[in-house]
Amino acid sequence: MTVLQKLSALRKIMISNKVDAIIIPSADPHQSEYIAAHWQERVWISGFTGSAGTVAITHDHAGLWTDSRYYLQGEMELRGSSYVLHKMTNQFAAPYVDFLIDSLPAGSTVAINGFMFSKAAVDGIKKSLAEKKINLIHRLDLISEAWQDRPDLSDALIETHEEKYAGKSIGDKLKEIRLAMSATNPSAVDYHLITALDDLAWTFNIRGKDVEYNPVAIAYAVIGKSDAHIFVNQSKLSDKVKSAFAKNKIKIHDYSEIITFLNHLKEETSILVDPNICSQTLYEAINATVITGSSLPKTMKTIKNETEIKHIRSVMKKDGAALAQTFYWLEKALVKGEKLDEVSVAQQLAYYRSQQKLYHGESFGAIIGYKENGAIIHYHPEKGKCKTIHPEGILLVDSGGQYSDGTTDITRTFALSNPHTRAEKNHTSHHERYDRTFYGQVSGWYCWCAIGYFCQTIFMGRRDELRPWHRSWSRFFLKCTRTPSGICSCTFRAGTHSTSAGNAHQQ
Repeated sequence: MTVLQKLSALRKIMISNKVDAIIIPSADPHQSEYIAAHWQERVWISGFTGSAGTVAITHDHAGLWTDSRYYLQGEMELRGSSYVLHKMTNQFAAPYVDFLIDSLPAGSTVAINGFMFSKAAVDGIKKSLAEKKINLIHRLDLISEAWQDRPDLSDALIETHEEKYAGKSIGDKLKEIRLAMSATNPSAVDYHLITALDDLAWTFNIRGKDVEYNPVAIAYAVIGKSDAHIFVNQSKLSDKVKSAFAKNKIKIHDYSEIITFLNHLKEETSILVDPNICSQTLYEAINATVITGSSLPKTMKTIKNETEIKHIRSVMKKDGAALAQTFYWLEKALVKGEKLDEVSVAQQLAYYRSQQKLYHGESFGAIIGYKENGAIIHYHPEKGKCKTIHPEGILLVDSGGQYSDGTTDITRTFALSNPHTRAEKNHTSHHERYDRTFYGQVSGWYCWCAIGYFCQTIFMGRRDELRPWHRSWSRFFLKCTRTPSGICSCTFRAGTHSTSAGNAHQQ
């Protein structure tokens, strides 16, 4: 089916269900940033493949809302589809809701799939629509009626993440979570619902292949004071994982049984739920007293133990070696006059990484941008559509690898000849200054997270180099400290963010 045919089919289903508009997000039932093909509903209905964007469809308008990172990509991929690109200036806002409020008359009905929206998001949308007496229903899955050839969920085997890499056993982590549950305000809770896939991977020391480039497994979990439950496709569990679960008295349920389990909780019990990552559908299935708060594993996994810190240092060395081999290969090939394109560099980089121990694959599709392609945010080269590389100009290389002992995300920009234009000279000068500022003056430590980026800039008096939105955040900054073990703690007026040096991406 073409995008126009899909749109027509969905509108017929909307009419039969008496729905005036539908909102389709970039999400899955776990509120993941990167999602399995089975749940890529926005991609299917619109043809837009960027990782962030929301579609809103009425009977006479189809719009895609995305931020500045994807303006160019949106214009290219929506061309000829009848979709209108709406440019968002704030990627955290919901202008598509404002559009529906302005476009629909009072008494209209807007539909969403409650699995694809968090409890917090649904509350916000419902409140905004109610001001114009527009109804929101969240128990319809209209996309599934139209998407007949939907991909199946992955059946890839789930493996253990060995303690020699994790630094803590499953039992240690369950103990930490239960201790935090007992200290939860306003009172201790009986259960904790875990829905985010990366939180599950950390808690149970498991790794999967259910989402491209991400070593996660699709599952839910409920941790009790003395019991633990995981909801997963049981045929995907290796014998080693089953043995580890049995040792730690973790009961295995089928993935689809999570709703029934939550329905049958005792009313007098309490459960800690993060409304920002728990879907509306799961939230309303809970038959217990809900205590809202942040996911406990999400905070715990940001503080890396000595084993994890040791391994990320090791993995950075391996990844650096693969990069060095690739750049040496590129230099020789260009001198010889070999015909290379952006895809050739991406393939060679993946090959050299694969020669390193404990390598599993890329951590995201390599962004190899030659000359002006380097200015396209999240650009991904395709054979036959990408640029040929010559020994001149600038090459952007943004890539990463997944290893058993860590995850990397490395960006480098190379001048393939002496910079001669003003733009090239400014670009090269900026990156040299960046390296001196962030790597040469921090006693060997640096934060690898977004907050750490501008935290250190302020910390070292280089606030002038911040992007405008970083500068606006900087007014909340108080101080930056580092512990001997390599933990960077950035303190703000709104709270504290901590991460290990160079290890923000490792689960």
